[in-house]
Amino acid sequence: MDSLLSFTGFILNFTVLAVFSLFCFKFIQSRKNSGQKNQIQNLNAKLSMLRMTLRSKLKTKSYKYRSLFRIGITSGDPIDEALNELIALPLENGDDLQRYFDISKKVNSMLITQAAAEAKKEQTAGVEPVGKEDFMGTDFKSEIAILRLIKEIVEVSRVINKRIENYNLANPKQPIAQVNTLTFPALAEVNRVFMNKPDDPGSAQAA
Repeated sequence: MDSLLSFTGFILNFTVLAVFSLFCFKFIQSRKNSGQKNQIQNLNAKLSMLRMTLRSKLKTKSYKYRSLFRIGITSGDPIDEALNELIALPLENGDDLQRYFDISKKVNSMLITQAAAEAKKEQTAGVEPVGKEDFMGTDFKSEIAILRLIKEIVEVSRVINKRIENYNLANPKQPIAQVNTLTFPALAEVNRVFMNKPDDPGSAQAA
């Protein structure tokens, strides 16, 4: 009888311990998942803020471009449509970012054509370049700030997707959708600009 009671007590204690251990494991896993979700949410918030800042800078760039055209710009003109598109870019995927470079190159080409026409009219030699790169405007500091934002948006997106991938591996029944992977041809030009520069403070890797 005593042996049966001892065995019953052992089973009871073992069951209580197992249930407690399972509870602790679930609690720790839940806290870990919650922490990972918070990190992903914080990075998404950072990504949204970077996009807002970039949109603001593109709006300023559009206004500066308009001031460089000496001829009047009327609604519906190619230059007007290009600059309106520049402001309206959603910047959500690689195509949007590539479009920024394409529009900038197009506007710069128009500016060079204008300068060439004026030089010919005034019989002066040479055409003053628009910027250091064919997609850059005359405000070099602002152009570098735009490229830095694009670079950081790409890096933060990459970090978010890596975090989401790790989270989904641990939680296959409750996966989180990844953000757009930002790849586009002009990214090589962005990387080239920063190739010989140290990493920027506050880069995505520190997020």
